[in-house]
Amino acid sequence: MRILHYTLGFPPARSGGLVGYAFDVMNEQINQGNEVYALFPGGLNFINRKMQIKSGSFSNIKTFELINSLPLPIFGGIKTPADFMVPTSKMLFINLLKKIKPDVIHIHTLMGIPKEFFSAAKSEGITIVFTSHDYFGLAPDPSFYYNKKSYDQDNTDAYWKKASENAYSTKKLRIFQLKFYPVIRKLIKKIKTISSKKQERFQKNSNFNDNNDIPDSEYKLLRNYYKDIFSLIDKYHFNSTVAKKVYENNLEELPKKEYKIISITNKDIYTHQKVLFKTESKKIRIAYVGPNEYFKGFYEFIKLSKLLDAEKYEFHTYGYNVASSIEGIVQHGKYNRNQIANIYRNIDVLVVPSKWKETFGLVALEGKAYQTPVFISNNVGSKDLFESANRFNMIEELTEKIEKYTYLKQGKHVKNITEHVEELLSFYV
Repeated sequence: MRILHYTLGFPPARSGGLVGYAFDVMNEQINQGNEVYALFPGGLNFINRKMQIKSGSFSNIKTFELINSLPLPIFGGIKTPADFMVPTSKMLFINLLKKIKPDVIHIHTLMGIPKEFFSAAKSEGITIVFTSHDYFGLAPDPSFYYNKKSYDQDNTDAYWKKASENAYSTKKLRIFQLKFYPVIRKLIKKIKTISSKKQERFQKNSNFNDNNDIPDSEYKLLRNYYKDIFSLIDKYHFNSTVAKKVYENNLEELPKKEYKIISITNKDIYTHQKVLFKTESKKIRIAYVGPNEYFKGFYEFIKLSKLLDAEKYEFHTYGYNVASSIEGIVQHGKYNRNQIANIYRNIDVLVVPSKWKETFGLVALEGKAYQTPVFISNNVGSKDLFESANRFNMIEELTEKIEKYTYLKQGKHVKNITEHVEELLSFYV
């Protein structure tokens, strides 16, 4: 089978769960005898501002870099809607598709890709499959989360505008598409921290005030632009019931489409044959793995540490740059993939407390693979793979569950990337 993927890019320029997942799927599809190509939003050409396609390769994948793509609102929100609807040549993509002749196109995000690409695929009669990694297109940001709440049930033109109030300008977003992007990653993290603090100040002092001079009608046009794109997609791969429900509530034509819920994984998550022996500890070690972000439930975890008996439990965090101490929390900071096994040897309980309606959440699956009891918020898509005893809504409810839990070793079997790709290939046809 010939498969064309559209993804955000490849390391080191791009990182994150979506990028890693798409890369792992592509490699496994090649291993299973398929011919795989990747289209991704790339750099900028300041002399010729038109969209262009540059061929190349990454690892053993044949790639096509989309030069001068639409902007990439990776950090949330859209400041100038018109910049995200700039028309381009449909023939640019028809020529690409005629060259590749893919049997299927697998879309991992709508960021950066214009509507003309989808129209070209329809003209060529190519099946388009979309994976629900995030909510961009349904919302102006990937998380559908703003002002400390999910607005998937209040999805209006006004809320698009409001959720975009702290968005970067298109010029600033373009900086992140320059070739030296990996070099300025530290600067980006600093900008994100400043932006996060700015948003926190705004959330404390704002009562839905309007500081954006773009009219609501511009956001309505943008919403319709993405609705048109969604209408051109043939099949929807939802990675969880959580993602499916959000898309159902926000896509009127979804019942007419073919869709399937298929949980995801990556190459690093699989059933380990050896028992993972935990290191000894006088206390039960409860851990959080992820960024120190509100929408990921980081502050819920801190709240949990205040509710449980410090004589019996201790609390650990992993996965972010430590800026300051937090009372009652042992912060381990960032880690490398080759440290994962050692980390889970020192974790007795993993808590995944996301506040946003997370489409999947691979960290929960990772914890299960390392034979670690997982307590997971009902907002997290990977809850589908856990018993009700391990799910919670409020942190107070979690406190009670942790205190009553017997900590018996749970089933450790998880799906590997080979099994997952077989499921995807079956869904394509």
